Amino acid sequence: MTSIILYLYIIIVCYTPLVSKLLPKFETLGIHYEWFLFFTLIIAFVPYVLLIKRHFKLFNAWIFFIAFYGMVAIASVYWSTYSYDMKTMRELFRSVIVPLCISMFALNIFEEKQNVYSYIRHFIIASFLLSLVSIYQILSGVGVMTTDLGAARAVGTLNNPNALAIFLVLSIPCILYAIEKRMFPKMIGLIIAASVVAGVISTVSRKGIVTMVLAFFLYYLLQKKFKKVLVVGAIFVLISLMVSGYAMITDRFAEKALNKDFISKKNMAYAGWVLFKKSPLIGTGYRGYYENFWKSFPKQHLKKFDAHNMYVTALSDYGLIGFMPFIAIFIYPLLASFKDIRAKPHIGDVYTRDMGIICIVSILPFMISGYFAGGLIYEYVYFSIIYSNAAIVLSGHNIDNSSE
Repeated sequence: MTSIILYLYIIIVCYTPLVSKLLPKFETLGIHYEWFLFFTLIIAFVPYVLLIKRHFKLFNAWIFFIAFYGMVAIASVYWSTYSYDMKTMRELFRSVIVPLCISMFALNIFEEKQNVYSYIRHFIIASFLLSLVSIYQILSGVGVMTTDLGAARAVGTLNNPNALAIFLVLSIPCILYAIEKRMFPKMIGLIIAASVVAGVISTVSRKGIVTMVLAFFLYYLLQKKFKKVLVVGAIFVLISLMVSGYAMITDRFAEKALNKDFISKKNMAYAGWVLFKKSPLIGTGYRGYYENFWKSFPKQHLKKFDAHNMYVTALSDYGLIGFMPFIAIFIYPLLASFKDIRAKPHIGDVYTRDMGIICIVSILPFMISGYFAGGLIYEYVYFSIIYSNAAIVLSGHNIDNSSE
């Protein structure tokens, strides 16, 4: 029973981005078959908790923040331009209910160390396969996104290069941990790491490339392995020199392109700030920024636009009542992780410390990406991974570490 729960969870969290596009759906309802796996997990989880586990970790501050934020998001439809129709309810289910359930499942499943290791292995495998798709796309030109300048960018199966880059970056701390713990033969681990790096570069995502480098440095800095920091720095300098001849990459990092991008994102963030000030407590409601963008920029051809900043999106959509628990979702596991890392090291702290590092190296780059990607707030794929990587810390204190 435990294995069934674990592998249903792993398929949903790790492999959905890889196979969801291949699965059929009921056209009348617009529901993919992947959701039958999710409902199967819910149904199977009840007897697992009652008959096998015999206790259910629910009353947790972190779960409270996630649930409270979700309730605000659902309630905000009432004061938005949307209604509780089938389409909106499906979107809320994906962006609110699924991540909440994933967080509760993870807190309970990850109380067993071997379950955590299984999750890490499969997340790495899924990321490796996605990186191969990314590399294939950039080399073949098949399935890529082409920019206005004619540059090709790999999108994997996520239909967005930035989304693919974020997913791959989230796997980096798990890959580095797996290499150190010999979860894979060392050479296989290095090949996977190289493939993921190449996959991120193939997306030509600035936020993806920057956060990827940050993830490597953060991991080894927190592990206090300063020689590896220097080695990683030298490797990325070498990679930078190797790709500097490719216009599709250098053009994206050119000063003119960066200035233009920062100015446009600054203006979009300002529009969100204006909307927030009009209703600072409860915001403009579900997808409020998306529906009210034209009021700040009436001369724009597009009346609906994304804020390109998930914090501005949360502020303008849900006001302070939704923004505060949203930020707490990230801050709570970060504080728990830093506390574990700073604790006096002894044999029982090894596992908890390592999980804390994975959590930090997942959340901080993700939060930086979120500063330039507002659409993240509506997608369950990334939050499922973030919540999983946070749960391995918050569940780790109940694990027997005597074998470490």
